[in-house]
Amino acid sequence: MSESAPSTTTPAAAEAATGGGETSAANPWATGWNRFVNSVQKGISSKQEELKATREAKDAGKIYDYETKEWKFYYIEDEWKALESKAGEFGATPSTSTVGDKKDERPVKDRKYYDMLEASTNATQGEIKKAYYKAARKCHPDKNPDDPEAAEKFQQLGHAYQVLSNDQSRAYYDKHGPQDANAAETNTDQVDPFVFFNVMFGSALVEPYVGELWIAQTTAEAMSDTDAMEEFKSLELNNTGDPDSEEARLAEEERREKLMEKMKEMKAKNEWTQKKRQVKIALNLKQRLASYSESTKADFIIEARQEAEKIAGGAYGSLYCITIGYALLLQAEEFLGNETTLFGLGGFAARTKQSTSALGTNFKLIGAAFSAATHGARAMQEAENLQKATMDKTKEGGDGTDAANTNSDKKEKAATDDDKKADDTIDPEAAEKLSETVDATLPAILNFTWAINKRDIQQTLREACPKVFQDASPDANPNAAQSVKQTQLQRAQAMEVLGREFYTVGKLAEQIAVKAGKEGGDFNAEDIKARVTVATMTTMAKAQGQEVTEADQEEMIQQAKQMSAGGGPPPTTGAPAPADSDEKELLKEDVADDGVDC
Repeated sequence: MSESAPSTTTPAAAEAATGGGETSAANPWATGWNRFVNSVQKGISSKQEELKATREAKDAGKIYDYETKEWKFYYIEDEWKALESKAGEFGATPSTSTVGDKKDERPVKDRKYYDMLEASTNATQGEIKKAYYKAARKCHPDKNPDDPEAAEKFQQLGHAYQVLSNDQSRAYYDKHGPQDANAAETNTDQVDPFVFFNVMFGSALVEPYVGELWIAQTTAEAMSDTDAMEEFKSLELNNTGDPDSEEARLAEEERREKLMEKMKEMKAKNEWTQKKRQVKIALNLKQRLASYSESTKADFIIEARQEAEKIAGGAYGSLYCITIGYALLLQAEEFLGNETTLFGLGGFAARTKQSTSALGTNFKLIGAAFSAATHGARAMQEAENLQKATMDKTKEGGDGTDAANTNSDKKEKAATDDDKKADDTIDPEAAEKLSETVDATLPAILNFTWAINKRDIQQTLREACPKVFQDASPDANPNAAQSVKQTQLQRAQAMEVLGREFYTVGKLAEQIAVKAGKEGGDFNAEDIKARVTVATMTTMAKAQGQEVTEADQEEMIQQAKQMSAGGGPPPTTGAPAPADSDEKELLKEDVADDGVDC
């Protein structure tokens, strides 16, 4: 029997055989741990690289584009051009053109008004105004005393300018042509909301900082949107059957769908208009701040103060200076705080101030709305009381004629007699009380309107100012050794100075008004009624092709106040040939007699 071979396995080999199995079993855990550690290290490294890239991009003056998910330079001009390219979608007119350039003109339904002004269909509002002055200078009756039709020609020219100088009426004209003489053009188009509210709130001097007020823009949109009104009316007229029928139900659904679609279109247009307003303000601010530098700081402060004093001297000037100045100041502080303070604490403090200011504005808006509603309800109650008392006295003084009259002619005569009796039986004391109540209501209403304007200005500047800081293009007077970031910081410093000067001058003007017993500025019944009168007259003057300067408006307001107080002539607007300083400036470039056929 053979013996088995002796074992050659050593203790070390045996230990390796057993222990090695346990080590092998543990390897997956070790591998997983190593992968986790490597993943964490790669994540940290990637985050560091991302933070480094972010810091470098910010230091270079770039902003993050969430659509493309990349850092890039922002240019205000590019955004402006992009907005202008969408003007056709909303029935608006692009702002880039030349009056005499007849190439590639926009197609329009009728171009008679453009031909009267010898203007391109692509002409900007400034170019339309220049073309009108040039044509009016030749067509004015004073310039053509031997032409019996000069006055009519001049009036037609003024009407063409009135239509083309308003974006809403111009858009309608471009799409549909001239309206019928008895249509809305002779009624609504002659009441230009921008002119009216400009006179009411004196916003011409601050337009570069606030743009067209939201309340004026909204009113203009409501007055000009005749297509939707006609469409809705036609739907209502067609729905004359049984309200419970299937046809009526389908008509109602169609009306609702059209209404929702129209609301979407209006919302898109309003957003586009507001965005365009913000970008335009940003362009104006960038140009206004371009002259600032360390070497010109003293001159910049003096110019800013003089500008603020000029604004403060106008209607509601102190309110404008305070609102605009504080908004500019906080925006500049936020940008500088984010860029120059530790962990951006300065920016956080500025944002806190903004939130507090916005909250205060909202509370004031609510309070102003409640006050306006309360005063309005009180005035309506007084009017009802006066009407009731008058009717009671009329009945007491009646002679029973109404009961005896069955003939329609007699009834009409009786009604006329009753009206005369009502006029004779109005209680003078009640009428005076109603007048006082209405006068007390006007400041509350205008205060509410101003609260709306203030909130609108704050929100608009909150969106416009960052565009100024983010813009990567050089200023008009660039420093060759200055980086994009340095230019942006310099703009913020300039805006801080401008905002502080506006706010300081506005507060000082407000304090002076309080000491003089004029707290609340121009929010008094006499001034409001005078401004409403002059605003209406100014819109009508513009509808006839006349230009009324701010100085003329203020003089007319003073005349209206004197007339209200019982003295002085009523305010008037003449029809002089447009040869004032504004027209001279516009005609400096070209006053050649090239013949304009009216």
